[in-house]
Amino acid sequence: MEVSSSDYNPTLRKVGADKAEFSLQVVHRPRGIGPTIPPGGLYIMAADVRSTGKGRTEVALYRPTMGYKDLTRTLRQWTAGEDADCPKMK
Repeated sequence: MEVSSSDYNPTLRKVGADKAEFSLQVVHRPRGIGPTIPPGGLYIMAADVRSTGKGRTEVALYRPTMGYKDLTRTLRQWTAGEDADCPKMK
């Protein structure tokens, strides 16, 4: 029997009075071949977040063009102020 798992590591940090950075990393176990991954895992998504005025926020989302479609859709819904369930992470 083969067993594998993935740990997702989100980070949100304030980088200015009206700015923040979001990143999402993943660690796959067992680890595949290739270069050494950074601490926290492979970066699969990032966003720059900033206030653009009273009650308004701009989000620049950086994501892969393949995979993670459910996660991307959910993040877009959240940033639009829509109610959405957390996506299932496989």
